[in-house]
Amino acid sequence: MPDLIPIHLQQVGSDTIQTVDARILHDFLQVKARFNDWITRRIETYGFLQDIDFTVLRIEYGTITTVEYHLSLDMAKELSMVEKTARGKEARRYFLDCEKAANQLPKPLAPLTFDYLRDHRTFLEDLGVFDERDRLMLADISRTQLQRQAGLLPPGQTSIAVAQGFDIEDALRTLAPHLSAGIIRKHTGQAGKAVAAEYRSRYGRAPEKTARYVDGKQRGVNWYTIEEAEWAYPILQSYLAQQGLLSTAT
Repeated sequence: MPDLIPIHLQQVGSDTIQTVDARILHDFLQVKARFNDWITRRIETYGFLQDIDFTVLRIEYGTITTVEYHLSLDMAKELSMVEKTARGKEARRYFLDCEKAANQLPKPLAPLTFDYLRDHRTFLEDLGVFDERDRLMLADISRTQLQRQAGLLPPGQTSIAVAQGFDIEDALRTLAPHLSAGIIRKHTGQAGKAVAAEYRSRYGRAPEKTARYVDGKQRGVNWYTIEEAEWAYPILQSYLAQQGLLSTAT
């Protein structure tokens, strides 16, 4: 099945389910309203509930905080349908196909088994939607299971780690949320070169890579830690200013 919109495993409430990044869905649907206005209005209008229909992650980039909304497939389907556009119909059909494929997975046992985790990873890889975020999530679930079996983790306590880092597209979207996804992608390469050059100057090696979906294909992109945002963000702000792309709009 072609990867139309990236699907990720994410913890929503007490469950780990397939989710969609709301900002990516917003871009795909080509919604004219600004992302923050669109998502808050849709949540209020249709009564979606946090930790049931979606979860919110707040990621710190130095002094800047960005908010990510991760939606259940049911919520993503409804948001796609209410747009009443060809793109909306296409996205809804895609999510239905993803759910149909997911139903072929064996249901997890209680407690979660390592055999199930292996099967789940294989299934996502076969779909072509397994990426770095899924790898980190499954690794952390496995680590938690080992800790619990060894008596190092109290029953009911979970430890789901969030990857503390960013790529250049993430950073540009945070610094310039008023820009369209197309403009962000247009400038990601050139802006990234400046940050990569500074990284090599500081550390004497190329930046680390992570797998991300770019134009529908999985590619390796440069990945930076939260600590590196302290010097990387000023470089990106300077680049945006030189291009006349900075704005006080949010």
